[in-house]
Amino acid sequence: MKSLVITLMVLALVGCQANPMKDKPLAINSSFHKVLNLTSGQHIVVDVPQYEAASIGSYSVCLYGVAEPNFPFDNFTTGLIQPRDGVVIAVDIIEQSNSQAVIQVTIQSVGSGGYRQKDRYRIYGNNLNFIKST
Repeated sequence: MKSLVITLMVLALVGCQANPMKDKPLAINSSFHKVLNLTSGQHIVVDVPQYEAASIGSYSVCLYGVAEPNFPFDNFTTGLIQPRDGVVIAVDIIEQSNSQAVIQVTIQSVGSGGYRQKDRYRIYGNNLNFIKST
């Protein structure tokens, strides 16, 4: 009986260490990444994580302050992470002045309908705010 218990414990421990995903590479989508340079010297980076599904997930909008030209992304100021239902297809500067800018992230849905969603953000100084989604 004692040997049966020991055998079962050994098998249970070996089974716990098995990892069927260990040697399988993660699927990487063709993620979206875009950098916009603002007249203020700041940078906006819009990025879709490469390990998320292409058709649904999230995207980030990050604001970097004025920095050393050789290291433009050393001065992270603020950022937002937003959900997405579709693929990010474009990022554009809608309006811009020396003190503020409005950017638009366009998302194309996948599947029937193919609708587009446009998320707008306002950059004012070192602030990044979500305005609206249409």
